[in-house]
Amino acid sequence: MINYEKVRQVTYLNADKVDRYRRIMRFFYKQNQRMNNLLFKSDILEGVRLSGLTGYTNEQMDNDLSELVEWGNLQAQQEMSQPKTIEEYRNKHFRYQITTIGIVIEEFIQSLPEEDENTSDLDSHMFKRFLESLTALNSSSNQKLLDSWEDLQTRFDRIRKNATGYIAYLTSKKMEDLIQTTEFLDYKLEFIKYLREFIRNMQKTSTDISEALIAVSQNTITNIVKLQESHVSNMAGFGQRDVKDIDKRIRDTWKFICHWFIDTDGRESEYNNLISQTNEAICRVTSIIQAITESNQQHQSRSNDYLKIAEWFQILADSNVSEEESFREANKFSATLFGISKIKHMQSSAMDITNQLDDIWKMTVPTTELISKSRKNRPRVINKPFIINSKKQAEIKKEYREKAKEHQQIWRKYLKNEELILSDYKYLPKQMRRELIRYFSDAMTSINHRVSTRLGWIFEITIISDKKVTVEFDDGYLTLPDTRFKIVEKIS
Repeated sequence: MINYEKVRQVTYLNADKVDRYRRIMRFFYKQNQRMNNLLFKSDILEGVRLSGLTGYTNEQMDNDLSELVEWGNLQAQQEMSQPKTIEEYRNKHFRYQITTIGIVIEEFIQSLPEEDENTSDLDSHMFKRFLESLTALNSSSNQKLLDSWEDLQTRFDRIRKNATGYIAYLTSKKMEDLIQTTEFLDYKLEFIKYLREFIRNMQKTSTDISEALIAVSQNTITNIVKLQESHVSNMAGFGQRDVKDIDKRIRDTWKFICHWFIDTDGRESEYNNLISQTNEAICRVTSIIQAITESNQQHQSRSNDYLKIAEWFQILADSNVSEEESFREANKFSATLFGISKIKHMQSSAMDITNQLDDIWKMTVPTTELISKSRKNRPRVINKPFIINSKKQAEIKKEYREKAKEHQQIWRKYLKNEELILSDYKYLPKQMRRELIRYFSDAMTSINHRVSTRLGWIFEITIISDKKVTVEFDDGYLTLPDTRFKIVEKIS
């Protein structure tokens, strides 16, 4: 049973005399690394003074050591030498050593980073190695199965930590400030390329990981539980080993791994969330880079350009032609550089260009009515009440059902025994192409590979990833893994 009481061993980290306690514990920790465990008081006093606490006294040290022993950070061991005087008998000699918990606390303090920075990287190779460990579960037994399970947990834990850290980094204020600097423009292309390459490699392994997770049977998980319980029971050591929570812990871990990669109950998986966050980062970086570039162009000095233009105008003014001719040439030059001073934008409806060989002068010019933009001259808008037209609604419903029935008949032409296998056909109507792609995409993210369709059927879709097929449509070709669409339920 887990104990949620106060941990007294960490009391010295926030005590009033924390400076003295920390120096003592750090000295014990360093001596323990040198295999010097049992320390005399004189050695402790000298070590603390060398750390910078020069005014440290014996009385202070005795009080501090007693506190640390009481809190469970140090252990005191009495010297067994024979006292020669009454004073030596009264003043018992002790040697001190750091406890196991004290060592763990000091190691933890040393491992703390100076800043809470997210520096995890996106390594698509992690997912390939995870897939290798996942595939090995179905082909292993006994000790190799347990080893594969441990490798799978280690690699998944690394993926989870790196993904969490990198998403936090992409959405952090530090990242936001970095991409808004002009220095970021120097390696913007490499950064975007890095993210896109990561997404591309992730999408390659997405289907394989989902299929491998589904392929792992519950018998395999049960065998892992039995092997782990046997391993813990046979471990050498004193006391009885607790194996009660092993079954729940392993099954919860496996459930969490599956939910991390596969969407469940309408909730997006962390795997897909990672791809979405990376795509959003690419869009955000691209938009900010564009804004920085436009801002730099706006603030760029054009003084040299204007001086050159003024020089050209001066040449026209100094020419030998008349003042009227010079003014006319200056107007032409101004129109070339800056455009016409007063422009009217006209827009008309599209012209009927059915035959590109017709003479442009023979085409019928559409008539466009120019409406005033003034608010005073705008036509008054009269609000009309909404009228429910039951007859019109019935006609639209009837038309929709007829189209759905026609579309269903197209599918029925290619269904054999309530199923369609892509490799059986080299040609399919173009009306089926978009739905085939949509059903195929939905099946990859579904746990049971079942998809509800507008045809009134529920398809169970089986993807044969190691076999590619190419199907011809009226408007092109489509290449994808061979797939079987089977009707398992009719909902209308």
